[in-house]
Amino acid sequence: MNAALKIVQSQPVAVLIISMLVVLAVLGLRSAGHLESMELSAYDWFARLLPEDSAPDPRIVLIGVTENDIRRQQRWPLTDTTLAQALNALLRHRPRVIGIDIYRDFQVPPGGPELDALLTGHSNIIAVMKFGGGAQTSIAPPPVLQHTDQIGFNDLLLDRDGIVRRGLLFLDDGQRTHYSFPMRLAMLYLRASGITPQSDPLDPVHLQLGPTTFRPLEANDGAYVDLDARGYQVMLDFKGAAAPFQSFSLTALLSGQINPESIKDKIVLMGVMAESVPDLFHTPYSSGLGAERRAMYGVLVHAHIVGQLLRAALDGRATPTPIRKDRDAMWIMLWGLMGSVLGLGVRSPWRFALSALGGLTLLAFLVHLAFLEEWWLSFVPPALAWLASSSLITAYVSNQEKRDRALLM
Repeated sequence: MNAALKIVQSQPVAVLIISMLVVLAVLGLRSAGHLESMELSAYDWFARLLPEDSAPDPRIVLIGVTENDIRRQQRWPLTDTTLAQALNALLRHRPRVIGIDIYRDFQVPPGGPELDALLTGHSNIIAVMKFGGGAQTSIAPPPVLQHTDQIGFNDLLLDRDGIVRRGLLFLDDGQRTHYSFPMRLAMLYLRASGITPQSDPLDPVHLQLGPTTFRPLEANDGAYVDLDARGYQVMLDFKGAAAPFQSFSLTALLSGQINPESIKDKIVLMGVMAESVPDLFHTPYSSGLGAERRAMYGVLVHAHIVGQLLRAALDGRATPTPIRKDRDAMWIMLWGLMGSVLGLGVRSPWRFALSALGGLTLLAFLVHLAFLEEWWLSFVPPALAWLASSSLITAYVSNQEKRDRALLM
């Protein structure tokens, strides 16, 4: 009994025990979900630090139905005739793919037969539906496209804080697999380059596009705890120029003001960009500087997802991926042990404060480097392990030194 007590009282053993208890406490807090919101906020911060592309994506063009367009049309929703006119104007410029991010589950006269003829006569036109489920209402695709490959769901995933960080590529309702709107557009565009969705050779359940494999999110990946991981979900990459895609208004399209070369062989997404029609979403950029980044129209979010898929398939750009849970636990343990070394070696309060701040700076730098390589390393849990371990061990060692001095007096 005395021998065991002496071992516990040994400074190195006590320090190791304290640091391990700190790590276990941090892992417990994380597993209980108490750190999720802070870690997701840190994720947003690191995402905003990523460098932006120097130019808009040349493969994607947006046609926005703006507030001014709605005033000119003097109504919403757009009639089938107006939508058919817009599609005819686009088709004359020979885009590779057209995506309509406007619901058409019922006709809006006049012009229904003309619009239906365009939708069924051009297989490169993709329309949207809403998968819905739970508290959200489902919205059907255009009736003439029901059960065809020309529809994709445009549901967007919101985290608990209302921010879009994840995207869906597929959903399975138990009877068939449904493709997302961005996935349909990317697949059609990539078909001309001979690229089709494949199974990863090393893990057949994972999707591969070109040289890039997309590992689906699991329930406890990254900062998430008990995430609803149904479907094939991936983290979204919002990197892009300040104006990431070339954009034109509906009026400019209908009045022939668009250079045909701006449309030819591109993916064109048509959607609402008017504040009177609520289709705005918060993203990791929502807390960034600049009012133009406070929220993002749904069609723009879908364009970002399409761009991410094209970069992965054609440019070999990886998609943001959280590291495995066991490796993340080791990462947190490393910072807990490093904090114990700081607590053992530094007695001066000023040196301790500077060293603790330096450690946090180093941690932020390493996490940023990982983000540059599309790896999501945790920041908040290792920061807590670093600070708590170093502080507690400093207090323990100081108390031991005071006790030793008192015994000598």
